[in-house]
Amino acid sequence: MRQKIDMSKDSQEHEFTCAASSATGQTLLIGGFNQIKVLQYMNRRKTWQIYSTKTFKNLNSVASIAWRKDGSSAAVSTSIGSLYIFETVFK
Repeated sequence: MRQKIDMSKDSQEHEFTCAASSATGQTLLIGGFNQIKVLQYMNRRKTWQIYSTKTFKNLNSVASIAWRKDGSSAAVSTSIGSLYIFETVFK
């Protein structure tokens, strides 16, 4: 194992249900219950860092995540049938 990101100390943290990497491999979206985490790979340090955590009320469990080929947006579907399209700043 090269790196471990411990999120077990956060009492608000739930299990992850899916993840998807951008085409460049520099950005990772991880979906869980009512949230999406954005991880960014830092080339200089050769490590992953949590860039941000977005929490959404009533999002429910994320069922799938897919990136657009050019990395300009990502689609997120939920277990209750909702579909969200997010514009990204990572390409």
